[in-house]
Amino acid sequence: ASGAAAGAGGMAGMASAATAGSGGTRAIPTNLNGTATFNTTSSGVDLSVMVTGCIAGKSYPIHIHEGMSCESTMAQGAHWGPTRGEGIPDIVCGTGGVGSTMVSRAKTDPMLEWSLGDMRPSDVIGHVIVIHDADEKTLRLACGKVTAK
Repeated sequence: ASGAAAGAGGMAGMASAATAGSGGTRAIPTNLNGTATFNTTSSGVDLSVMVTGCIAGKSYPIHIHEGMSCESTMAQGAHWGPTRGEGIPDIVCGTGGVGSTMVSRAKTDPMLEWSLGDMRPSDVIGHVIVIHDADEKTLRLACGKVTAK
């Protein structure tokens, strides 16, 4: 497989959440949607993420989780590896509630590399991508399952 995406047709329809923090109500995106696209390159795998509905000026952590479903926090699991699922730059939200991030993973590091559809331990297909809250890092705002294109 040369490509993969998070969620059917992208992350549109990703789960979202709203909550009031212990210090009072604060803004949390409730309509966060996006697309995460993985592509195989000659040197490894590239990931590009685009979201809408985020809060301008905020940076949202994003990770690949070990789980295979977005049904619940338990089904999403912990960060994959954990090192394989971490190291993705935060999604920086700009004007108009649009944000993005990109990262490349070289196939030269077996502890960090990603692969697509080859059933190796580095295969991202089937895992979930989770976007965490900008202020409360343990709060999960959105999730999308990685599927082959």
